[in-house]
Amino acid sequence: AVVSTQSGHYGREGLSLHNKMSDVVRVMSRNNSGLDVRDRIWLKLKIPDAFTGTNLVNWLYRNVHGFSDRREARKYATGLLKGGFIVSAVNNQTFSEQRYYHISPHFNSH
Repeated sequence: AVVSTQSGHYGREGLSLHNKMSDVVRVMSRNNSGLDVRDRIWLKLKIPDAFTGTNLVNWLYRNVHGFSDRREARKYATGLLKGGFIVSAVNNQTFSEQRYYHISPHFNSH
């Protein structure tokens, strides 16, 4: 259950902007996190275990307390990409809500 407060939402895990990005990604990567991770098809290519930038921004906004608006969640997603916590499925270094992403296999090392 998500608890609503005057200043935003707390996800089931009680995540906030005070958590390390690696902690947010660890929760996000769980099978039951609510992030829509699945095999995708792009230009007839199969992209396994991917999520869209839109899915990510929506998940962050719903599950991490402290964003005043969705735009801030999008900036945070950009930080996840720049920090190497997520990687673009097509090797692009600019975050876009229309692209596919994977959780980096190396995020635990941050």
